[in-house]
Amino acid sequence: MKYPKSYLEEIKQRLKVSDIVGSKVKLKKRGKEFIGLSPFKNEKTPSFTVNDEKEFYHCFSSGEHGNIFDFIIKTENLGFGEAVRLLAKKAGLKEFMFSKQDIIFEDKKKKIQEIFKIYFEHCNLLLKTKYVGSHYKYLIDRGIKKETLDLFNLGYCENNLDIFNKLKAGNFTENEILDTGLFLKKTNDDKVITRFYNRIIFPIKNYFNEYIGCGGRAIEKKNFAKYINTPETAFYKKGENLYNYNISRKYFEKYSSIFLVEGYMDVINFYDKGAENVAGILGTAITLPQIKLAWKNYKNIIVCFDGDQSGYLASYRAAEKIFINAVPGKDAFIIILKDNLDPDDFINKYKLDGLKELIRTKRKVSDFIFDYFLQEINSKDPNDLALFEKKLMSLCDEILDKDLKKFYRSYFKNKIFNDVIRNQKNKSASQKLINTSIKLSLPESEIRELSFLNILINYPEFSERKIEEISNIQFINDYLNEFIRDFIDLLSSNKFDSKQAFSSSLKLNNSSVIEKIVNNSTNNILTTKLNEDEFNQIFLEEINKISKLKLKLKLKTIENKLIDSMDNETLEDLRKAKKHNIS
Repeated sequence: MKYPKSYLEEIKQRLKVSDIVGSKVKLKKRGKEFIGLSPFKNEKTPSFTVNDEKEFYHCFSSGEHGNIFDFIIKTENLGFGEAVRLLAKKAGLKEFMFSKQDIIFEDKKKKIQEIFKIYFEHCNLLLKTKYVGSHYKYLIDRGIKKETLDLFNLGYCENNLDIFNKLKAGNFTENEILDTGLFLKKTNDDKVITRFYNRIIFPIKNYFNEYIGCGGRAIEKKNFAKYINTPETAFYKKGENLYNYNISRKYFEKYSSIFLVEGYMDVINFYDKGAENVAGILGTAITLPQIKLAWKNYKNIIVCFDGDQSGYLASYRAAEKIFINAVPGKDAFIIILKDNLDPDDFINKYKLDGLKELIRTKRKVSDFIFDYFLQEINSKDPNDLALFEKKLMSLCDEILDKDLKKFYRSYFKNKIFNDVIRNQKNKSASQKLINTSIKLSLPESEIRELSFLNILINYPEFSERKIEEISNIQFINDYLNEFIRDFIDLLSSNKFDSKQAFSSSLKLNNSSVIEKIVNNSTNNILTTKLNEDEFNQIFLEEINKISKLKLKLKLKTIENKLIDSMDNETLEDLRKAKKHNIS
């Protein structure tokens, strides 16, 4: 049995031809290629070239030409299977085992590929012949070149079963044809119908250049939906693929960035106008597998969705997804199209030069997120600023990479101070902003505990019923443990007939702590509006948050201790701490 094409392509993608060849041939960079002396023939002048972008080597003196598998076979005198196993090991892939299930799946996939190929050729022929003066002309009138239409293999599906019957006559079973998602059965009479009737067909290939499905765009307004897509099948997972990535991934040496757009026509028109580094997300929202796939070949992602309000919100959702899954060495940007245009219309109107000009306005996803949250607040109000910071810090906490999490927390705190607080023009708010900036510099644990105490001191009547639970709290910041003892003593004395009298007495010996509570709490908006049920709920939530913070700090302390001393006792402490899911 042959190795699956996807397995061989994965090896080729993980290994550069120049790296494999370079282990045997001394190579020098020359433009986009490498040159060296031929390993196949004695020569004094280099005639041997390697091209990573095209994934091949070529020897002008001997005529030898091939990919990494060919090179290993010829230079090490190995069989194809031996070469695959050797290169798979270098690529960090497990050896492919030809199990019975693998054989069945690969045979089925081969049949599916044949069905797709026949179907798309049929639709393409219809578009260029029977519908050349209507639907094909419509596409040409949209400004798309004929060679682009040929490259993307666009077609047209009629409202009949001609192609279905042709496939059945070609020795494909009904179930095999239905497994493609191109046809479906009616639930009431079990009759087969074509899924994409009266639609332009956009064939979709995966990373390995295999057909996996298609999209269909309505031309006539009477169709119930403008676009429909192949349903999820064993071969088509829309959230794991990008439209046109099988082509655009090959341009990684020409461009450092890839555009991610939403629609089929967006992709085709970008490519047609010279932006070959483009792919479509095949759904309403970007997914983590799609982000990883885009970063697989490219250093940067540029999100370019519709320029209207829904496109702006979709851009934010994409920015957030990319941000929390960021990895060092990769980056992502957002560009917003003007005049409410979608990418298809924009590139048609402003061409490639307009796109290049727009790229100058691109914003890193972190800055886009910062501005997105900033527009929701009144920056003169320290309470709003505290909420603003809280949203950003909460998002930072979701970042999977620990180093990026740490640096983005610092980055946002500095940006709040420099871009928002320091630039305030309203001097009447200056002291409030200074107090807020002090708050932003406090540790997370201290802000959390001060905010918790802010609720307690503003609702002494509810806190009195929680004395036993409050007495059991051990704060992370020691000076607050002294404060809470005074607070409990006053609550227990029962000598105050009003909230004001209680607050005045509490301030006598704790004025500095109370000032710190007022200036650094993130929940001042809650100090006058809670009923007892709401207070109890917030009380429980805050206790849980403080407990999690304490566990988090304990784990950090243990990990730091392990750096200095890797002993069994510390390892056991670490195991117990991680059992609480605080890593």
